[in-house]
Amino acid sequence: MIPENELGVIVLFASQAERLGFEIIKIQAPFPDATIKHGECVYRAEFEYKASGFDVHGHDPRECDIIICWENDCTDTILPILELSKADWGNTSLELPTAAARSAYYWKRRALSAERQIGLLKARLDVFDHIDRESNSPKKDRILQLRHEYPNLAQSKIAEAVEASPSYVSETLREHSGE
Repeated sequence: MIPENELGVIVLFASQAERLGFEIIKIQAPFPDATIKHGECVYRAEFEYKASGFDVHGHDPRECDIIICWENDCTDTILPILELSKADWGNTSLELPTAAARSAYYWKRRALSAERQIGLLKARLDVFDHIDRESNSPKKDRILQLRHEYPNLAQSKIAEAVEASPSYVSETLREHSGE
């Protein structure tokens, strides 16, 4: 069977799980999708057709242990990934990252997301540059307010990231400054 979506991944995993030493303890609609057991270890698992769906859906890596997918298209993830399209997926190492590593990864993703959002907001505000700054329109006032607030938003997101993971932030700043 070749799955075409996330439900197909669940069906495929369920059909092969027992043979490969996995036990499905619970399947649910809210994140994470399942609780599974392998040997004596219990894992919180999220099913995705493509592993990148984990990030696209905004899932928290601190609340999940493994990603089970058909296609692993992730280049930067901290969680173990069972890629069911690989014949030897049952031999994938399920070594879990530490809580500190998960937290650093989570805050890295938050900081990058905030950076993207701020970039989009700046681009949107640039579209309104043609508005006469001297006019008294409510739209003009709101745009000027937003121009003032977004740098503050950026600073607060950076402060959150620094507090949560100072080593990641300082490493990233060194990379961007060319040191």
